[in-house]
Amino acid sequence: MARDEEAYLAFVDTSASRLRRMAYLMCGDWQIAEDHTQEALIRMYVKWNRVEESGRLAYARRVLTRIIIDESRKARHKRERTGDLEDRPASREADAAVADNVDLQRALASLPARQRACVVLRFVDDLSVADTASAMNTSQGTVKSQTAKALEHLRSVLSPSLLPAVGASA
Repeated sequence: MARDEEAYLAFVDTSASRLRRMAYLMCGDWQIAEDHTQEALIRMYVKWNRVEESGRLAYARRVLTRIIIDESRKARHKRERTGDLEDRPASREADAAVADNVDLQRALASLPARQRACVVLRFVDDLSVADTASAMNTSQGTVKSQTAKALEHLRSVLSPSLLPAVGASA
């Protein structure tokens, strides 16, 4: 096996579950999250040699975010809400409680795709405003305004214990 393929497989082993969880929190469906994660990893493989090693996870997040936002736009008019937010057991990662909380999932699902992406990237993946802007291919000001709008909506529909801790940067 070539060195690049070994590095790619190691990247997939260490990053796939994190990317899948991020996708799930953005789209609310494990199967769709799995599909989007696979698509992002395929695109990552195609560009593997062109992406700097230190920026590979950020690039994968950016690709995944774009896929989810694009699919959300396409499906906006033909989607019917079923209310069934979870298809399989929750993520085994440390913050599985976020993915398990049905009220939080419903509240996230009610946000527009860009606002949902901002909240997930900022507070679940714990990215800075600059890193979130890079992942979404937008300005820091847009990230701040979209995050503020999303948090305002979430505050109106969720109990305070479910909201992310927000400093002055949101």
